[in-house]
Amino acid sequence: MYLRSIFLYLLFVARVLSNDWFTLIVKFGKPVEFSGGFVSQDGSYSHQDCVNECNNIINCIVAHFDGSVCTIYEFGSVEKVQLFETKNANEILFKINYLGKFCPPEPLDPLPIVSEMVDEDFKNTQFQFTIDKDADGLLTFNYNTIRSCPPGFTKFTRPTGEYCLFLYANISESFTYSDAYNSCIDKYDAILSGLETEEERLFVAEQGRLANMNDTYAGNLYWISGYRKYECSRPEQLENPKCDGIEGFTQSDSHLTNKTGYKWAEGNLGTVEESGYLQSCIVLWTQRVEGVLHGLTDDATCTMDKTRYAAARGFLCGKEAGR
Repeated sequence: MYLRSIFLYLLFVARVLSNDWFTLIVKFGKPVEFSGGFVSQDGSYSHQDCVNECNNIINCIVAHFDGSVCTIYEFGSVEKVQLFETKNANEILFKINYLGKFCPPEPLDPLPIVSEMVDEDFKNTQFQFTIDKDADGLLTFNYNTIRSCPPGFTKFTRPTGEYCLFLYANISESFTYSDAYNSCIDKYDAILSGLETEEERLFVAEQGRLANMNDTYAGNLYWISGYRKYECSRPEQLENPKCDGIEGFTQSDSHLTNKTGYKWAEGNLGTVEESGYLQSCIVLWTQRVEGVLHGLTDDATCTMDKTRYAAARGFLCGKEAGR
């Protein structure tokens, strides 16, 4: 990233260094309240080395240089900063995104300033922080993290946090479990997802029903998370409580906790085989006209993509909100 300096003469000199999406402001001061921070280099760094270090670390929003030691403070780790009105050995660097404004009229004035940290690994997350001044004249930092879903995904709240789901449906295609599993990874940077709640189940079932309206099949199947455990793959093993219902399956969706969104079609977990084929994977049924199978989960042969009654027309992908 290329930097250029603009010198503004205030009560004391503040340096402003800008690039395409943020501004680096250097003043005299130091953090006085913080919950983190790490020494990037002790004893051999110059002022410019410290500036470059913060510039190159995505999460750095503040850096402190005392003449020889450079300390980096990442998003969320600094709470209050004291500014000095006279030149001394303590320099403080602020990395600020003015949200569309190239450069402020004066550095850190007027307050409050709302800034946003950009992290390309979290394309759907806004890392915002607000800089203001308290009654004692200290600069304060307040943080807000807003996580959203990629286009086409819908956000749900799970015990593990906010989660995004997307049902891929195409009535001109049919898929095996392996197709579904790999497509979520390759096409959507996601995982083959499961159903944590009744809300998720009903939402996905309705999405599937709407996609099913013009299909030649009266019913459709959608692959969801779940692969039968080896120790639960024989009929006599189903009596073991560890193989009861959804507990008999491993999950590609590691964000499942309660798994109450799995509502089984009556009698469909009583066997592990159909016509000699092991039913090791899980599908969600949908029907054009809501019949007895609509919105219910079922174990299925993993290599199946069609039956006499329905076709596997898609799959459920999921990922953490913000990614």
